[in-house]
Amino acid sequence: MKKERILVTVKTYPTLSKKYGETVCTAGVREHGTWVRIYPVPFCRLEESERYRKYDWLECRLVRRTADPRPESFSPPDPGQLTRVGHIAMNPLCTLRYSATHADQHHMVYRLDAVDAYERKLVKQIEVASAIVEDAHNKPYVRLVSTSNRLGTISAR
Repeated sequence: MKKERILVTVKTYPTLSKKYGETVCTAGVREHGTWVRIYPVPFCRLEESERYRKYDWLECRLVRRTADPRPESFSPPDPGQLTRVGHIAMNPLCTLRYSATHADQHHMVYRLDAVDAYERKLVKQIEVASAIVEDAHNKPYVRLVSTSNRLGTISAR
């Protein structure tokens, strides 16, 4: 298992996991151009010198995550071995932001709602906590795609 160089493009906000504790998910591009997703990374438990940010080059060993069906998913066998080896100074002309649910609309290029993101398999599940939105540009809705009745079991999608 050799070390790989990855340019970090995305780092999620730390979340709590029952299995791994407080972790982040990191996405980036390998030197040869393929995407890689690195999870779990105990970012908050890393030493200050080990912490990385967007557009940092990391060098690490990765192991394929068998529990995750996505082909780009890997995990570091030892998170302490994530080594920051460089940084790219970026001065972008524009920034494109992706969100399945935009709270505020800033110069929208393309809008993808939660149901469309689920149908395109960009998110694993949709969880609806409430269908009330106040003082926002987005409007809630529920869409019935299909129903079926097989052997007395009714289901809806």
